[in-house]
Amino acid sequence: MRIIVLVLMAVITISCPDPPEETICGQGMVLQSDTCACIPNSHPVDDGESCECDTLYHWNSDYTECIMDTTTYNIIWEFDTLGNYRSIIHDVAILNQNDIWAVGWITYPDPDSSWDGSGEENFNAAHWNGSEWEFLHLMAMDGTGTIWGTREIFSVFNVDNDNLWMFTNGGSYIHFDGTDWSTDIVPENIGQVYELWGNHSDNMYFVGSNGTITHYDGSSFTLIKSNTDMRLYDVRGSEDGQYVVTVGLGSNDSQVLQLINNEAQLLFDSNSSQYSEMSAYKAVDVWGHTAYIATFYGMLTYDFETGETTWVNLNDVLKDFLYIWKIEVNAPNDIFIGGDGGRMMHFNGYRWIKDFRIGSSFSIGGHIPGTMGIDYNDGMIVSAGTVGGVHAFIARGYRP
Repeated sequence: MRIIVLVLMAVITISCPDPPEETICGQGMVLQSDTCACIPNSHPVDDGESCECDTLYHWNSDYTECIMDTTTYNIIWEFDTLGNYRSIIHDVAILNQNDIWAVGWITYPDPDSSWDGSGEENFNAAHWNGSEWEFLHLMAMDGTGTIWGTREIFSVFNVDNDNLWMFTNGGSYIHFDGTDWSTDIVPENIGQVYELWGNHSDNMYFVGSNGTITHYDGSSFTLIKSNTDMRLYDVRGSEDGQYVVTVGLGSNDSQVLQLINNEAQLLFDSNSSQYSEMSAYKAVDVWGHTAYIATFYGMLTYDFETGETTWVNLNDVLKDFLYIWKIEVNAPNDIFIGGDGGRMMHFNGYRWIKDFRIGSSFSIGGHIPGTMGIDYNDGMIVSAGTVGGVHAFIARGYRP
């Protein structure tokens, strides 16, 4: 009798209900793991062949829906102030936890005026070596061919280890290949470059004011016609370089452009002055074949393969944000958004969380911090910017 009970239990566990027939689900349906009934297919691997959810998803408690895995926002922050009056960090790049680059304009007193006779010494970069910040004068060329060590740097991007790109206010790039630094003018642009991105040194994009978009193929620069004169604030792409997107904001409109074969194709256009839900495209990141676009009121996603668009209304969450500067997508269930006031927002796959610790740590005499750049890598998030022009700040967030 005991043997029969064991057999029946085994049948209930691994087989479908009577009659013992093979259950095949139709398109858009999948087998439920405990009853073998066909249910709506949220994110299964193969229709009719698996009771498993897709990567980053798992079954809910009653096995009726695949829901997204969650990530932790157990961030331990360490805060640093850099420079004095007029100091600002525009952008940051993490190679690893002991190798972080911050770029901008960092001013310190020079009591004996030995630097340039002004009583101040100005740096355009800072490097975290794991224990302290080192301040540097990175040499950059200007339009006359003169090399300077005090050109303000607006952007930095780590293509991969030992492949670091930056862009200055003098119209030049700075490149570090792991051994040597190089700099040169980029003549093929019609405005100031503020952001850059690339998946390889022979596939780099530079965007900025007056709708400027420039592509570098490893040997030459090509100006891409954007058909707009608005400032392009951000540019990001997929790891393989197949999907590249830039976003811009003007006085009366806002656009999202996809860059394909040195051409700019319009994906979205809205009028930011009307404050419609999906207006004011300000920051973008790309994960896989999906673009994540941060606006003043929420997040717009666009799937390049299916053309599907989704809108996440975050007005209630973003109401404390005066301005959105950056979005960093580590995974669909691990998204960071940084904005004015030093505020950080995180999506863990289930809900959005607001973090005010940066703002409360750096606010001085009515001046609040403004986040200009964020980056995620090697299990850490870094946020940087300025506190009302009083000094620059960098917040290093570690996940235990």
